[in-house]
Amino acid sequence: MNENMRVLRRLSGLASGVWLIMVGLLLASLLLAVLGTGVRPGWLGGAVCLATPWVGGSLDGVRRLYPGAGGAETDVIPRYCASDPTVHQHLLQGLGAFASYVLVFGGVYLVHRLLRSAAREGMHTVRVANGLRALGWWILTVSVVAEIVQTITRTALLRTLAEEPCGRSSWSAFWAFPYYPVLSALGLLAFARMMRASAAMREDLEGTV
Repeated sequence: MNENMRVLRRLSGLASGVWLIMVGLLLASLLLAVLGTGVRPGWLGGAVCLATPWVGGSLDGVRRLYPGAGGAETDVIPRYCASDPTVHQHLLQGLGAFASYVLVFGGVYLVHRLLRSAAREGMHTVRVANGLRALGWWILTVSVVAEIVQTITRTALLRTLAEEPCGRSSWSAFWAFPYYPVLSALGLLAFARMMRASAAMREDLEGTV
């Protein structure tokens, strides 16, 4: 076994360990929540709070406690917290957080499968290329969907916490296009295309020999 295969096997084992730890922590938190210990994952309950980062102001008391240096101004960002959260508010907050959980858990699982295939068969194979493509499409689609879900749920949650009605301005203010995940996904898709071409060349060379 060459050094590259040994490194791939170690990375595969590491990814498998991370995946198992994440699943174990999730199951443990669910069990603790069911038992009523008060320990819950972020998408199952807890405090319901939401900040409005596009709104800023200043208060004299805050300025005295946190003075700015060199003439810098101290801003205050409104943060709403429900004193007695309803089931609807918990669901809105939980759905937004759950979208991020799905992205991370699915990504780690696909990385684990990709490294396991590379450790077994080598890097320049069609299976590895397909794994890279699946990972790229997963990050591309789920990151955008997760951002849309979080934007919708935050806007809906703010309407239950703030007295003034919130319209499209709050929706657009909560929205932030996931540039880094999308660019990373496009890079993975391009690399998967190159890996597929490399795998085809390898098969041609093996057939010639």
